[in-house]
Amino acid sequence: MSTPPAEPPLPSNAIQYWEAVLEDLEATIADYTDNGWTVFEVHPGDVTPVAADSPGEACGLDVLVPSNELEDLQAMAEGADFDAFDVYKQTEGDVVLLIVAIKSSGSAQAILYPAYYDVDEAREMLQSAAERDRIDSYFRNLADDEGVVFAHGNPALFRPD
Repeated sequence: MSTPPAEPPLPSNAIQYWEAVLEDLEATIADYTDNGWTVFEVHPGDVTPVAADSPGEACGLDVLVPSNELEDLQAMAEGADFDAFDVYKQTEGDVVLLIVAIKSSGSAQAILYPAYYDVDEAREMLQSAAERDRIDSYFRNLADDEGVVFAHGNPALFRPD
């Protein structure tokens, strides 16, 4: 069984929904594994929306993860082609709650993580992602070792309802 996620510093208007997001995450993981996928669950410590200042920069969700998970993500990114993704979302007031599944169809591997963002704090990210027609999941650790970026087309899937 996986290690339960640490409590991220949630916006006060998201706290009441986080338990349900984690329950949905576990159910989603079970669905994937029941369908033959190997699932790697990420345990974010914090999630920050970031807009790209220049074309080569990540634009999307900056996801702070433990160093051991970052190492695993780096190995997975080198070993498989992650070519698809699913986004399960719920908008509650000014907060968007997400479960993101990053998938490698060829190897039947999936990376799943829960996330959230405040709509007001994410306006630049959402606009930049729409202009680029791409949004990223950028995983990093506190040491700012080389992170891992997974690019997603169709950034509208991350927008509030």
